[in-house]
Amino acid sequence: MIAAVYFFAYLYFASELLPPLTALLRRPVDRTRSKVVLFCLVMFLFDMVLIGFQHRASGGNVWLSYIVHPTEAVLVCWILSDWQVRPGTRRALGYLVPVYLITMTILTLTEERSDTFSLITGSLSGLAILCLVLYTLVSNSLLEREELRHRDWFWVCLGFTVYFCVETGVEPVERLLLSIDLPALIRLAIVKPVVETVAMVLIARGMFCPVRPPGQDRVLAG
Repeated sequence: MIAAVYFFAYLYFASELLPPLTALLRRPVDRTRSKVVLFCLVMFLFDMVLIGFQHRASGGNVWLSYIVHPTEAVLVCWILSDWQVRPGTRRALGYLVPVYLITMTILTLTEERSDTFSLITGSLSGLAILCLVLYTLVSNSLLEREELRHRDWFWVCLGFTVYFCVETGVEPVERLLLSIDLPALIRLAIVKPVVETVAMVLIARGMFCPVRPPGQDRVLAG
């Protein structure tokens, strides 16, 4: 069973390169897709650092989550800002980023323990970003005049939804299972990368959508 954990974990790590490779094959790549590619590459880099810690048997790598969560949140907000249908919402995202960073810093310093699974900041970070992704997905879908399957934001937001659903719920469950049910924790460690791989496939699917000329990718309302 441990072998299965490693297999699916490495499968997920490889899937993080799918969106960048797809974007490379489907040139030209616009500004927003370049940001999506950057997100995937940064997450891949963090995972490679995590593997490096594991191979060194250092054990003390949970602190990396306190860097990963803010980084992915800022990158996703940066991506979503290009897809907002209202100018006011794009400005609001810019204001939310420093509020988010300050809140996460305070929680990390006051509530978290770096020697355990991240119980608060990881889930709150994932929940906050998940809400922004769902808002973008719903608001854009209501105003979109073309088929959604032809729109890159649709597939990428679907991928982000799956990704952050996992991030929001898994960490507290890991903390619980660590002390009461180790076999269940191992099964969860198999399911999690499988679902995350699906998320990366959805994001990569968005790279196949036609690239619109600048100025035609947003529907401004109100």
